Amino acid sequence: MRALHTSVLMIAVAHDPVTLLFLLLAAHALGDFAFQSRFLAMAKNRHSEIGREYWVAALPSHALIHGVLVFAITGSTGLGLAEAALHGLIDGCKNEGWFGFRVDQGLHVLCKILWLFLVLYPQFVMH
Repeated sequence: MRALHTSVLMIAVAHDPVTLLFLLLAAHALGDFAFQSRFLAMAKNRHSEIGREYWVAALPSHALIHGVLVFAITGSTGLGLAEAALHGLIDGCKNEGWFGFRVDQGLHVLCKILWLFLVLYPQFVMH
């Protein structure tokens, strides 16, 4: 009997690619703008005055918000965790000055396209 790969068992809120991409991008906009307070925006950057003390909690908290949003849309804990990790990494690199806002947002959108692909074609994740 084959083992069930629960890490790729996903129950997305929609199965239409356009709807899923719309929801993922809308969730990103909510997470980066509507759900991000002025405090969090400043505190997640370790180089800001307030961030020197709070970035170690603020950046992961911001990333987890994004991870939960992806989980809520895709039904995948694995994609939610991947989103949280990559969102935190991308924002951390932006905070270090390695790239600016446009590249930051472009990378986030590419992640959403990757999550869409993995929801629509889960066989690429399975062994």
